[in-house]
Amino acid sequence: MTRSGMTSLVAFTIALAAACGKPTEEATETGSDATGAAVPAETAAVAVEREEPEIAFTAVELPEAFPTDFPIGPESTVVEARTRPDEDGALSDVTIVTQGEPERIFEWYRAALSEAGWMVVSEERSGEAFILHATQGDSYIDFSAMPLPESPGGGWVRTRATIWKTVGGR
Repeated sequence: MTRSGMTSLVAFTIALAAACGKPTEEATETGSDATGAAVPAETAAVAVEREEPEIAFTAVELPEAFPTDFPIGPESTVVEARTRPDEDGALSDVTIVTQGEPERIFEWYRAALSEAGWMVVSEERSGEAFILHATQGDSYIDFSAMPLPESPGGGWVRTRATIWKTVGGR
């Protein structure tokens, strides 16, 4: 190789090294991104962890005339509740949110309603919803448990119940 060829090769090597950034020894301290450019050590090889936003529910009080024999699950939040009494009885609606799986929450309510004297007349599954109808004399409950659609990452269950209690409770 001629002297001018050697000089050109050295110049090319220096230019290439300058264009590539810092030497390899420093890259281990600072890291590098996919393009080979140096990045600060605190951002190199950091796994991105996405925290699911916490869901905050506003609890409401049960109305005074709300049926006392309707169970509210542990670690549950009542987010809607109303009762409309008339001369024959009272119609109540309640929406409750609980963290968990719909089937587990449904099973808890089915057992709790039975223990409270309600007779489960029918139950079914429709898509992701678990539904039951229970009676107690002339009174009834229509109940459903399903995943809360607006919960990021899932894991929350919305239960809804409509309760008709006749005058005298039965």
